[in-house]
This record gives sequence, C-alpha cells and structure tokens, in this order.
Amino acid sequence: MKSINLSIAFTAILFIISSCSVDKKGQLNKLKQQLSSIDEKIKTLENELSSEQKETINSKEFKYVGLTDVKSSQFDHFIRVQGKLDGDQNIGVFAEVPGTVSAKYADVGHHVVKGQVLAQIDDQQYRSQLEGLETQYKFAADMYDKQKRLWDQKIGSEVQYLQSKTTKESLELQIASLKLQI
Repeated sequence: MKSINLSIAFTAILFIISSCSVDKKGQLNKLKQQLSSIDEKIKTLENELSSEQKETINSKEFKYVGLTDVKSSQFDHFIRVQGKLDGDQNIGVFAEVPGTVSAKYADVGHHVVKGQVLAQIDDQQYRSQLEGLETQYKFAADMYDKQKRLWDQKIGSEVQYLQSKTTKESLELQIASLKLQI
C-alpha cells in the first residue's frame, strides 16, 4: 500500500509538473495576447492624442528655434548721449593789447609755461606812436630844461616851470608804457 500511495503521489507530482509546464506555455501565450492588445490600445491612444494636439497647437503662438555654435567675437555697443565736455586744465589766453597776430609760437595741445610768449602781435602801429612820442619828449625835455634854468635864475613863472615838468614826466610814462606794449 505504501508503494501504491507512493506511486500515486509520484504520479500526482508528475501530473502537476507536466500540467505546470503546459500551463506556463499557456500563460506565456495568454500574456503575449494581452501584450498585443495593450500595444494596439497604446497606438490608438497615441494617435488620438496627436490629432488632438495638432488641433490645439496654434502656430502663431509658437516660434521655431534653432541652435548656433558659440564663437567668440567682438561686441560693439553704442549709445547716444548729450552733454558738455570741459577740460580741467583749459585756460583762456588774451592779448594785453589789440592787434593782428604776425607770428605764432605755440599751437593747440603744446605744453606752455607761465610767461612764455605764445604769439607776436604786429607792432608797427605802436612803433610809429613811439616815434611820435619820442619827438614830443625831446621837445618837452628841451622846454623843461629852459624853464628850469629860468626858474633857477628867478626868471619866469612857477606855473610854466611846473607845466613843462609835468608834460615831460607824462611823456616819459607814456613812452615806458608803449615800450612795454611793444
């Protein structure tokens, strides 16, 4: 009996094992069918979604973009502004006397120092005036000398003496001033 039980148990085990192997093939076939039906459902849904997306996408809202390789290059950027530019070491130069410039000794941008002559003004007019004043001075000096001699001798008036002295001194100052201008 034991051997019958054992053979029944052995047969049952074989049946179970054989049925399992047959069942695994059946399960595999069943899963493949499910997979193919799921693939079909996925394809159907994807087609439906893509057609819905095409309908909702408005080409005016989206722009095509592209890619460009990054390269180094010069970047120029310009702005336009209004303003006033003033140097911190500018200086105004004015002639001491009016006249026409006959020679120029310095140009814009040259380094100059205080007291340096920058230009020569035509001094012919001043030289002519100097000649006239020197002639008047000679006459005034002669008149002064004569009035002084007379005054020393107690001849003549004091007013004439002082007038000739003042005229002589005034002409001396005018000549000195004109020479300085020249």
